Amino acid sequence: MKRPNDQSTLEEVVEWLHSMDFEVTNKAYAYFSKVHKLTPQELYLLVYNQEPTVNGVETHLITPNKLYGPLSLKQKQEVYQHHKDAKTQRLAALYNTNPQNITLAKRGEHNHQRVQPDYSKVTPITPSAAYGPLTLEQKQEIYHNHRDVPPKVLAHLYKTNHQNVRLAQRTLHHGKSQHSDDYILAKAALILNMPLDTLKALKIEV
Repeated sequence: MKRPNDQSTLEEVVEWLHSMDFEVTNKAYAYFSKVHKLTPQELYLLVYNQEPTVNGVETHLITPNKLYGPLSLKQKQEVYQHHKDAKTQRLAALYNTNPQNITLAKRGEHNHQRVQPDYSKVTPITPSAAYGPLTLEQKQEIYHNHRDVPPKVLAHLYKTNHQNVRLAQRTLHHGKSQHSDDYILAKAALILNMPLDTLKALKIEV
C-alpha cells in the first residue's frame, strides 16, 4: 500500500497505519496526527478502534491525555482495573504520560492516598483586617470552635502567625492579662511542646 501524504484523507491514513502496525511512538503517528489535528494517541486509537486487544492492550479502554502530563483519577483507575498486565512503556506512550505514573497506577497507589480534610469552609471565622495578633473574641472563637483545625490553616484565615493560633487553641481566654497563671502555663506548654494538661499535672507554681 502506498504511503499517504498530507493531502490524503483520514480514512486513507488510518488504513495505511493499520497495515504498517506501527507503535504509537513511530514518527508516522506524529506527522499524520498533526496533519489531521489529532494527538498521536487519538490517531492510534482510531486505527485500532475495531480491535479489542492490540499488543496486549485493550485499546477501547484507553483515555489518553491531550497533552503530556500526569494521569487523572479516572485514568489511574482505568490502568489499575484493565491494564495491569500490559507493558508499562507501551501504556505510557498511549496515555501520553511517563512510565512512573503508569507503574503507580498499576499498584493502585491512588486507592491508598489519604483524603485531606476540606478546611475551605471553616466557620465561624472573624478575620482581622490586617496581619497581627488575635483579639480576645478571636481567641475565644478559636478555642470553642476550631481546636481540631491545623494551626497553619487558621493562621491564614485569621491573618496571624500559627503560634498565636496554637496558644488560642490550648487556652480559654477570659480577658485576663498576659500575666495570668493560665496564660503563662499555656505559653510554657507551647514552648516545651507538651500538652497543657500534662504541664498542669506537674503542679508547677507560677
